[in-house]
Amino acid sequence: MPSNYQAQWTCRRCGAAGLLDESHRYCPSCGTRRHGEPSFFPDWDDLVSVAAHRFHGVAQPCCAQLWSEHAHHCGSCGRSLPATEGMEETFELTDLADHADLFEAAFSEGSLDDLLGLSASA
Repeated sequence: MPSNYQAQWTCRRCGAAGLLDESHRYCPSCGTRRHGEPSFFPDWDDLVSVAAHRFHGVAQPCCAQLWSEHAHHCGSCGRSLPATEGMEETFELTDLADHADLFEAAFSEGSLDDLLGLSASA
């Protein structure tokens, strides 16, 4: 579980600044994997909690994380997220609970790659 406040880093490819040290292994803007970019601690005026970060949200689930409409890629795996222009953030955590049985079945059958669309047949 990430801390409430984290050190930050800047993407070397697209220049997105203020990415979260623990939560963003990949840039949510361009999908580039973090490769040794230095961490920094923002000034007090620029300090933002994880919950209030521009890429944290409820619109797009991926890798057990919820991303806002500002994220074009998952910060955990770098995968492209669906376009959300005009989408309201209405995804509820209870929606996941409603489908927990599907996730359990997929994980227990070893078909996580199929679930994520990573199988050879995809």
